[in-house]
Amino acid sequence: MSVWRATRAGILACALGAVLVGCGSGGDDGTKTVSASEVCNGRLSSSGAAAVEFLTGTKEFSPSGNDPSGVTLPKAAASLSDEYEEDGKSNPIPKPACAVTTPKGGSAELSAGFRTTTAETADGPVADTLKKYEVGRSALVGIARAYLYFDCVSPELHGSTREKPAVVLGELTNNAEGQGRYKPEGGPEKVREANLTVLHSLSLDMAKELGCAENGGL
Repeated sequence: MSVWRATRAGILACALGAVLVGCGSGGDDGTKTVSASEVCNGRLSSSGAAAVEFLTGTKEFSPSGNDPSGVTLPKAAASLSDEYEEDGKSNPIPKPACAVTTPKGGSAELSAGFRTTTAETADGPVADTLKKYEVGRSALVGIARAYLYFDCVSPELHGSTREKPAVVLGELTNNAEGQGRYKPEGGPEKVREANLTVLHSLSLDMAKELGCAENGGL
């Protein structure tokens, strides 16, 4: 954990190259834009926002992903709570929590969602394309996809206990890299670390939103 936290700090220092600003601005064509600190409804940490800039190669994002009627982390948390099953059955459909888009349009550069799963799935074998990190219960990270499992004991997930916690899975899709839209400097390892930084930031916020004991170990 301490090594990864140091890596996170390094991403924050080298990925930005400038101080993040929280106010909106305009693109070259006058289109309304927001900074990385404002995407995902402002739920990202400073290191998470820096990682978004690093992964996408831009400092200007579309505010469409911040529409309160659309994709939000609190809505995702409410859906997880409403649909949680005490028997721990895996839910195959992630609840969308964040979509990072740019004024260029098209599908999201980065997107994240959450679902519940089983301990057996969380502790299962790791695909060759993913690297395992000791974050939360575990994190499996590639250049185009990342997965972070964490345990949650909370009244919001009825029936979860310390002996049998709910297992929450955060999933990040990196279309900027996966679809060849932008390749950051530093190679695959830096991309994996940045993917994990974004997903960890959102997962920690989800753990807090759900009221997970000890923030789900994050």
